[in-house]
Amino acid sequence: MDQTRKRKILAAVFAILGAIIFIAGIIGAIHAITRATGTDSIGVLRSKTRETLSGILHNEVPKETIPSNIIILFFFAYFPELLVVGAIFLAAGLMTFLAKDENRSIQIKKVTGVLKDRTMLIALVLVYLFFTDMTVGSLFSPANFTALIDQNTYVFILGTGMLMCMLTGGNIDLSCGAVVCLLGALGGVFMSTQAMAMGTGVSILLMMLIGIGYGMILGFLIAYVHIPPWIATLTGFLAFRGLGTEILSVANPDTKSLTNFPDGFKSIFYGRVFPTAEGVFNWPCFIFGLLAAGLVVLTVFMTRKNRLAKGYEADSIQAAAAKSGIGAAAILLLTYKLAYGGGLPTTLLWAAGIVLIYSFITSKTTIGRHFYVVGSNIEAARLSGVNTRRIMFVAYLNMAVLTSIATMANMARFGNAFANAGKNYEMDAISACVVGGVSASGGAGSVLGMVIGATLIGVINLGMSLISLDQNYQRVVKGVVLLGAVVFDILSKKKQK
Repeated sequence: MDQTRKRKILAAVFAILGAIIFIAGIIGAIHAITRATGTDSIGVLRSKTRETLSGILHNEVPKETIPSNIIILFFFAYFPELLVVGAIFLAAGLMTFLAKDENRSIQIKKVTGVLKDRTMLIALVLVYLFFTDMTVGSLFSPANFTALIDQNTYVFILGTGMLMCMLTGGNIDLSCGAVVCLLGALGGVFMSTQAMAMGTGVSILLMMLIGIGYGMILGFLIAYVHIPPWIATLTGFLAFRGLGTEILSVANPDTKSLTNFPDGFKSIFYGRVFPTAEGVFNWPCFIFGLLAAGLVVLTVFMTRKNRLAKGYEADSIQAAAAKSGIGAAAILLLTYKLAYGGGLPTTLLWAAGIVLIYSFITSKTTIGRHFYVVGSNIEAARLSGVNTRRIMFVAYLNMAVLTSIATMANMARFGNAFANAGKNYEMDAISACVVGGVSASGGAGSVLGMVIGATLIGVINLGMSLISLDQNYQRVVKGVVLLGAVVFDILSKKKQK
């Protein structure tokens, strides 16, 4: 099939989809105008839509009325969005059809490439807007902005470590959740039992040393003894939770948990910088946001300047302005909301610091690039002089270090150490990576992509909780999202080949 025929087929697909969605929007608009009563504004119609969806989810709506109710109400309430989306598809079809010369084809390929690379970011925005509407704006409140960060800090931290493991060839660490339980139990013994009662600094140091020791043993077994990573980490998954639970049972037989951690420990990992009362604007938080936004703009334009000076391909001035503007706006919005939520959370500082450090390592350092090379073709990497065993060792040592930090953030957030701490954390970290575009076979992925994946999962979790969706349905939704991300990754690779 020649390029012209492919272009026409693609244009037809866009046009048909656009026409269907646009017509649906027109039908919804007509019905909303002709049938709605004086009080049935769009806001009221959307409220009815939310109530109907809630009734369906809680089995309060008769099954025979579900299709008509939901379709009619959806068309009524959301016809403006349908019109806009339909118009976008129609415009895309028209542009594709008119792209007859080579230059226009190249431009369209660039646009579609950008859209494909930003698929999960677009999905994040759409999902956030959906749940904001479903919760009548509750998801957009300062309290839920803060909750989104606090509840997902461990995902950002563990996801970063999991990314480094997956880059080496799709390898994972199944033990990190159990290590959170074991280290939490040991940390609780260090800080809150009368027999030990160590200070904050000593306890943190001991927990880090234990984590590093475990990482070195695990890395040695995988890199030098050649035990498959999933077997080595599955051992920890099974053993460490049992050991952690036993330590808690001995330390406190009644509740099997330990509390009363020092205030200094909790403020380091789950506090606020220059805290204020909720609802009172926190200027230090917003000033931090202004500085971070300015740094983003400066970094984007300095990177562009350096690439042009070296003769490399670089973004256009318009693309650089758009990229820096969107990034700066997102930071300002976040810090503005946090400023009304009590101040800048220390959890955000930990997560942001780790993300920035590892983003630099993976993109700007030699050892960071070696992770990608090993994941793409380990034998070719070895023949090229890359110490592949060292890379595998470092990957799992690094995972243990980040797991130790995530453990302390988890302990400070809940205020205790308990047997179920860290349960399914390894699955959340893997999901964040896969949804964020990290290849399941290794050699591809980015820290920023993992952050987007973790945020998307966090928004879905928080949004479903706010609308009181049953836990079983929540698991189904997350499973479908994960499967969709894997399918998208596989299909993208097939198209590239």
